[in-house]
Parts: sequence; structure tokens; C-alpha cells
Amino acid sequence: MRERENSFIVLLAVGMFLVAGIFLTVSLNAGSAFAENGESKGGNDYIVAKIGDEEIYISEIEQALGGLNSNCKPEESSKDCRLSNVRKYIAYVALAKRARREGIGKDKDAIFEIERAEDKILSNKLLSDRLDKIKITEKDLQVYYMQNKQRYPMKGKIKISYIILESKTQAEKIIDALNKGKSFEKVAENEQKVKLDNWIFMDSSYATQIEGLSHETLNELFSLDKGGSSNPVEIHSEFYIFHIDKKESAMYSPFAEVRPQVEADYVEKAREKATAEITRETFAQENVKIYEDQVIEHMPK
Repeated sequence: MRERENSFIVLLAVGMFLVAGIFLTVSLNAGSAFAENGESKGGNDYIVAKIGDEEIYISEIEQALGGLNSNCKPEESSKDCRLSNVRKYIAYVALAKRARREGIGKDKDAIFEIERAEDKILSNKLLSDRLDKIKITEKDLQVYYMQNKQRYPMKGKIKISYIILESKTQAEKIIDALNKGKSFEKVAENEQKVKLDNWIFMDSSYATQIEGLSHETLNELFSLDKGGSSNPVEIHSEFYIFHIDKKESAMYSPFAEVRPQVEADYVEKAREKATAEITRETFAQENVKIYEDQVIEHMPK
């Protein structure tokens, strides 16, 4: 199994993914021989291929790829996807064995890439082991929510009415009447008036039944108080005057409604904190020194 892991590391390091497509084309005639000729290892495990005298089991491929159906396209059948993933993996391992036999693994550039790939795998494993130990309680989430309520606002909302006018001159007359104290209901009596029953929320991309209402206009409407009216807004060569019938200011969303997001945010913060802690701990244990002044001094001019 260790040889399998080394093979896969070599492939990651020297970038042989490009060869997989060629291998798939060449191997089409071999087709489904992998699964049909497989011998049982016991349970659900079985041999899917041999490379020389080495036997490759399905469990090995599933572990390496994260499941045989990983990265399947919606239009691709499960059978085609599984066979494709098996062929790719066998190609990676076979190519790695050939590369090792031909001495590529002794090339200094290849050795450097392999070492860096191994460093990445080991550091990620160390981090994941530490992060997996993070325990979260309901109390932790509630405390985090109370300390960060501003991150979970309930959007403000308004209900509006509006009148549509054919010319800017008509619209200016209406505004003049409103400025003189006339009510919106009074000036709208003889005009084309529409009253919306649905709530319009802050940051909405559109308002139902008002095609062409811009974000700028929507923000202006939310700046008005209940009972306020907007300046004329030109939409598709017509002029709209909006009136705020009802308004509810933004509030904090209840914990129960935003709990999934709170949990996701808390986990992200907890993982960031744990990563920083293990990094500081490791720097101390391994006597790490970073010469930042050297990095800055030798920056390209």
C-alpha cells in the first residue's frame, strides 16, 4: 500500500494528469475487463487491475479518489464515470512505475517536487487531525450569535403605492402639490395609481410589477419615512412617483432562523483560530525564523 501512495505522490508532483486523457483513448478496447475479471478480497473489496505482479483493489482507488463517482458530470452515466475514474487511477500508477524505472524519480527537480508534495500532504493531515478535534456546543453558538448579532440583520422592508405620469411636467405638478401639503391620496385621485400588497425588501434586485426599478431608486425609497413620497423617477419614458405606505426597519434575525449560518461562521472562525494556534506552536517547536527584511530588501524594483 505504501508503494501505491508513493506512486500517487509522484504523479501529483510531476503533473501527469494530462496523460490520463491519452490513456483513456488507448484503453477503450480493454473496456470493462477490470471489473469483470476481478477477484474477491473478501467483503465488498475486489481486485480491479494488475500492474505487473501488483494487485490493485477497489478500496485503494476509492480512498485515493474520494469515491468512484467523484467529479461525475450530470450527463455522464454512473457506469461510464466509475470506469473512467478506475482507468485514470491505473494510468497514474502505471506511469509513475515507469517514471521510477526510467530514473525520473532521481531527477533533482522531481525530487524537489515530490518532497514539496509530501510536505503538503503531511501538513494537511496534521492540521485536519487537529481540526477534527474541535467540539461545538449549542451554548458556544448562542454566545457567538449574541456577540455577532450585527452579522445577522433582518432586512428592512416597505410597502408602496405609486402613480405613473406621461410627462415630466405632470410629475413636477404633482410634486409641487405634495410640497404644498396635499396628501398623496388626494393628488393621486385622478391619476393612474397602483398599490402593491407585497413587501419589498432592502437589497432586492427588483420590485414585483416594476420592471426597470434601479438599486439607486430602491435605496432612495428606503431612505424615506412612512408617508413620504419620492421625486419623479423616469422608467421606460414614463414618470413614477412612489409613496411609502408601510415601513419596517431592519432588525436582528432570531437565532433559530439563522442558526445554520451561525454554525457555519462559528466553525470557520474556530478552524482559523486552531490553525493559527498549531502554526504558532509548530514555529516554536521547530525553531522557525522568517527573515522578512530579506524578502523586502530583495523585492524586484
